[in-house]
Amino acid sequence: MKKAFCVACLIISLLFAGCSPTYAGTEGLIQKAREEIPLAEAQTTPLVIAGNSQAEESLLFWFISGNTYQSHGYFPMEFSPKGDDRYAFVKTYTALERGTDIAVLQWKEGYSFLINNPACTSLHLEMPDGTIEDIPVEKIPFVYYTSLPASYSFLDADGNPLS
Repeated sequence: MKKAFCVACLIISLLFAGCSPTYAGTEGLIQKAREEIPLAEAQTTPLVIAGNSQAEESLLFWFISGNTYQSHGYFPMEFSPKGDDRYAFVKTYTALERGTDIAVLQWKEGYSFLINNPACTSLHLEMPDGTIEDIPVEKIPFVYYTSLPASYSFLDADGNPLS
């Protein structure tokens, strides 16, 4: 009796695990973002995917709301890849704003950065072991993931920190 009950519970849990909805491609991801992001007009506000970060078996997609006439909102959302450009939703996060059009999220064992500010030309990282990395911001929007740095800053073309 106990064995049969355990087998039944296992089968039911496997059935429920396979029932989570998946979202296909860019349109599916944007559809899910519209359901999750905290905007009053989420269904009509322009929304694009800026890029993604990968850690372990997860992807963190960065969504940008707004257009050139509106202020932008930055929304990181975690998905689990399910193959063939399909994704299962995991969680929505709240990013930290680090200046105009720059957002950061501590995620998994690192930081995911979204830079959408054309004045930022470099991401300056000081790692815990003392090494320094200057990551060029090649295009806007720019998404970058790294292990936890000791500190970070955003630099302009002259190497000065953005304020």
